Amino acid sequence: MGAKAAIMARNEAYLKAEKKIEEALKSGATELNLHGNTDLKLTELPDSLWQLTQLYTLNLSYNQLTTLPESLGQLTQLQTLDLSGNKLISLPDSLVNLTILKKLEFLNPGFESLPIQICKLRELEILILGTGRYFNNIHMTTGRGTLNHLPVELGDLSSLEVLLLGNNQITEIPSSLLQLENLKILDLENNPLNPELAAVYWHGLAAIKAYLRAKATARKLKVFLCHASQDKPAVYDLYKKLLAEGWIEPWLDAKKLLLGQDWQSEIKNAVETADNVIIFLSHTSINKDGFIQKELRLAKDIALEKSEGSVFLIPLRLDECEVPRSLQSYQWGNFFGEEQEQTYSNLLESLKLRLEDIKRKEVFTK
Repeated sequence: MGAKAAIMARNEAYLKAEKKIEEALKSGATELNLHGNTDLKLTELPDSLWQLTQLYTLNLSYNQLTTLPESLGQLTQLQTLDLSGNKLISLPDSLVNLTILKKLEFLNPGFESLPIQICKLRELEILILGTGRYFNNIHMTTGRGTLNHLPVELGDLSSLEVLLLGNNQITEIPSSLLQLENLKILDLENNPLNPELAAVYWHGLAAIKAYLRAKATARKLKVFLCHASQDKPAVYDLYKKLLAEGWIEPWLDAKKLLLGQDWQSEIKNAVETADNVIIFLSHTSINKDGFIQKELRLAKDIALEKSEGSVFLIPLRLDECEVPRSLQSYQWGNFFGEEQEQTYSNLLESLKLRLEDIKRKEVFTK
């Protein structure tokens, strides 16, 4: 299809959508199907859509949408929402306003980590993020999704009964899945599961839960050490102390990165999967441009997604440097001079509280 024909097709799709929305407004319809087809796909949604506050079901699948507006949160009566087959890589914060949503379909999503907004939909019963043996739909995609990380907060979906994650990039699932007492179906087919999980997966949900209980019991706290390369000697000393504690798994690039690995990708993944990030501040680090600033920005973005009250970012000064304004709201310590020993004790207390909080979420009590 040429450029001119593509523009005409987009315009025609938009006009058809407007007409359907107008008809739904007039009739008070509770269902609306704006499913795309081979030639007519929406790249944006008419503003009038968000006036349909009476909708129970909305199908926006197989269009070419890249974003959804915050106005989505106005459709508070939605119980079924289908976003499959689009090019969305994130979801609006207002998704959490859909408090009675029962079914969310998002086949082979374009994002790598499950958006935290989804984990706040406490009435959700069916969550479809991939295709597999339980899925039967004539519009199902044949490609593989990019989803590779499931947050601990997934365990907050207390009403969830069906979780379909087939054909993604998932290697591990959080132990907080044990909190999903109503879960009946878990599909992980055609994912690169780690060997232990892959071995138990085909034995059913009970075997998966047993695996997760065993994993949760041996849970260590993952701590990422964010620092400038010039500060590595001081950081390495703390790395050795934390490692010797036995219950902490510190991540230091010099010890974790292997020859031939994509170091930027590995560091990004380590920050995203960390339970805590310790940020080492010095005259060197606060004035240095480069990857440490990217690590810091990523860590701060992740901190915003954590539950209120969770200790995630911990700034430690290595000298008499000024604490950056962006970190002044966090309680920081001096890891040098006479205060170093006391700061280390305080640090361990914070990390112990964090691990206890995580285990409370992850470990399922029969």
